[in-house]
Amino acid sequence: MIEMTIARIAEIVGGELADIGADEAASTVVTGSVEFDSRAIGPGGLFLALPGARSDGHDFAAAAVESGAVAVLAARPVGVPAIVVQPDRGAADAASGALAKAGRPRWPLNSWRAG
Repeated sequence: MIEMTIARIAEIVGGELADIGADEAASTVVTGSVEFDSRAIGPGGLFLALPGARSDGHDFAAAAVESGAVAVLAARPVGVPAIVVQPDRGAADAASGALAKAGRPRWPLNSWRAG
């Protein structure tokens, strides 16, 4: 789970907003999980619309939003609030990696002790 605005996510991944205004993106917070399976998305989630071997995640963007996703990370506009990144798998992987790194909790190295 991450708690980050759509605008901040777009900034982190170097994406462009589509079908959502800047003000709305700045006030809409992803509070759920980040999923690439539209059937697993829940309220407040972010759906990663990835092309697959047998299906294209972009085809499921609207269903993901209907299921509670607040936005979609996609390679093209999909008719629902989206962050559009470069349309190649390497860019999508880099974007999701940057997002994961930015959402990681920051703890001092000595804050956890075994035993």
